[in-house]
Amino acid sequence: MSSSTLKAGNNATTNNNNNNTKSGSTKTINLPLPTITTTTPNNTTTTANSNNTSTTTNTTAPNNQPNTTNNTPPPNNNAANNNNTNPNNKSVKENFLTKFKKEVKEIIKEFKKPELVMGAATQFGEQKDIEMKVELKETNFRRFERIMRRTFVDRFTIPELSIIASFWLFLVFFATVYNYVTVTYRVAILTFKQDATYAGVFALLDILMDFVIWFDIFLSFMKRYAGRDGIYVYDFKLTSKNYVKSKYFILDIVSALPIDYFILIADTRWGVWARMNRIIRILRFGFYFGQFELFYTFFSTNIIAIGQYIFIFFITTHALTCIWYIIVVTDPEQTVQIWTQKQDILSDVTFGHFSRYVRGFLWCLTSMTGYGGTSPVTLPQVIFAQVVNLVGVVLFIVVIGTVGSIVEDLGQEKSERLQQLNALQQYMTYRKIPEGIRSKIERYYQFVWKARSGWDEQVVLGDLPWYLQTEIYLSMNQELLEKVSLFKVEGATKTFITSMVMALRPQVVLPGSKVVKKGEIGREMYFILKGYVEVISEDNPPIVFATLKEGQFFGEISVVLDQTRNATVRAGTYCDLYVLTKESLKQIEEDFPLPVQKIREKAMERLNTPQKK
Repeated sequence: MSSSTLKAGNNATTNNNNNNTKSGSTKTINLPLPTITTTTPNNTTTTANSNNTSTTTNTTAPNNQPNTTNNTPPPNNNAANNNNTNPNNKSVKENFLTKFKKEVKEIIKEFKKPELVMGAATQFGEQKDIEMKVELKETNFRRFERIMRRTFVDRFTIPELSIIASFWLFLVFFATVYNYVTVTYRVAILTFKQDATYAGVFALLDILMDFVIWFDIFLSFMKRYAGRDGIYVYDFKLTSKNYVKSKYFILDIVSALPIDYFILIADTRWGVWARMNRIIRILRFGFYFGQFELFYTFFSTNIIAIGQYIFIFFITTHALTCIWYIIVVTDPEQTVQIWTQKQDILSDVTFGHFSRYVRGFLWCLTSMTGYGGTSPVTLPQVIFAQVVNLVGVVLFIVVIGTVGSIVEDLGQEKSERLQQLNALQQYMTYRKIPEGIRSKIERYYQFVWKARSGWDEQVVLGDLPWYLQTEIYLSMNQELLEKVSLFKVEGATKTFITSMVMALRPQVVLPGSKVVKKGEIGREMYFILKGYVEVISEDNPPIVFATLKEGQFFGEISVVLDQTRNATVRAGTYCDLYVLTKESLKQIEEDFPLPVQKIREKAMERLNTPQKK
C-alpha cells in the first residue's frame, strides 16, 4: 500500500552517497516550493527542494534484492545546470512547476477524505500549505459554494453575524407586504377602470420586489440550519434538502412564479390577476414576526406581539375593502347608495380612486365592530355583509383578547413593583425610619427599575449553564477587563481572569452615598463599571483628594492586606460597581497563588505611594 508524506520547509539537502542505506530511487528537483517526499510501493522516494540547483538520481535496489546500480550519474547533468543561465530558463521552470503540481495532485488524490488532507498538512506543513492542498481537493462547485456562502449567504441570513441580515429580513418582509397590498388594490381598481397611470407606476417597484423575493429563495437553499444535535449544518446538499422539505418551500415557489410577466404583455387590464399568486406569501407573516422577536432586541417581545396582531387586523380589513370596492362598482348605483347610505359614493373623486377605497375601509371597520347599521339590497351585498360581521367577531375575540392580555401583563409588572414599594414604605413607617433614609431607598428602587427594569443578574442568569454564564460575564466586562490594571499582573492567565470575573457581584450606589468609610473593617473591594467616586476626608465640608472613574478600583488594601479602611470613598453619581469579597479572593488564591501575591504587592505600592510624596 502506498504512503505519502507532505513536508514544508525551505532548507533541505540531498546527499548523493554510494553508501546510501535507503532503498529505492531518490529524485531531487529544484523549485521555490515546499518539499514533497513521496514513497511509492517500489520504495521510491521523491524529494522537491527550492534551494538545490542540480538534479541527481540515485537508484538502489530494494532491500531484498542485490544492489545493481550505485551512484549512477544522471544523463546531461551539465545541460541541466546550464539551463539556469539559459534565456529559456523560464520555460524550463514552468515545466518543472507543472510536473510538481501534477505530483502534488496525485498525492492528494490518495486521501479520499478532506480531513486526512488537513491532518497530514497540519502535521508536516504550514498554513499556506494547508490552504493550497484543500483548494486542490475541493471541486469547482464546492469552491463556488464556499465563496457564495462567505460573500452573500451568511451576511444576508445570519443577523447575529451581520447587520445586513437584519436589514435584509425587514426588506423581504416589506416586499411580501408590498405585493399583498398593491396586487389586491390594483385588481380591485384596474379590472374595471383602464388607467395607464396605475398600470405603469408600479412596474419598476414590481420588478425590484420580485428580485428581492427571488434572491431570498436562492439564499434559502444555502441557509444554515441547526441539526438534531444542535450543530449548524452548512453542506449545500443538506441545506437544500432541508429547505425543500420545509413547509415554506411550495409556498415560496408558487408565490414567485412570474406568470404575470407574460400575460401583462397581452392584456394590461386582466393581466394583473395573474399576479395574484404573489399574495400567497403573506402567510409567512408568522415566521417574520418570530424572527423580529429574536433579532430586533431594541423592541420588547410584547411590543412586537402587539404589532403582529395589529398587522393581522390591517391585512384582513384591506382584503375586505378591496372586495367591497368590486361590489360597489359592479352593483346597480341605486342599490349601492342604499347599502352604503352615501349618495355620492360613486361620484367622489377627491383623491381619485383612492377616495372610494378610504370610504370602503371605513365601512369595513364600522361593520366589523358592529356599528355599521347598513341595509344590503342585492345578494352579493348580503353575503359580503355577513362575512364582514363574522370576520369582525373572530378578529375581535382573538386579536383584542390577546392584545388585552399582553397589555395586562405589562401593567402587572408595574403593579408588582408598586406593591413592593408600598410594602417597604409601610415597613419604614412602622419602624419609624428617618425621612432621609426613606428618600434614599425610594431613589434606589426608582433607579434600579428604570436602568435595569428591576431584574437581578444572578436571578436572570441563574438557570444558564456555567460555561454560558462565563461567556456572558466576560462579554459584558470586556471593557472593564481592558481598563483595570489589576487583571494584568504577572501570572494573570485567562483562567484566573475568568475566576475573578465570575466572583464579581453587581451593586448600585446612589449619588452622595459613602461606599466605604475610613477606619471600618473592609471585606470587599470595588471595580467601577459606570459613574465615578471621590476619595474624601472626614472634614466638614470634606476635601476631595482624588476622583476615580470607570475602569478603576478601590478598597483592595483592606481586603488584600487585612487592614482597616484608610480612606473614605463617596459616590459622585449613580454608580454601577462590581464587588469582590475577601472570601472569594481567598478561594481564588488557592488555585492561583502567584497573581494574588502580585496583587498584594500592587496594593502595598499604592499604600506606600502617599508616604513617598
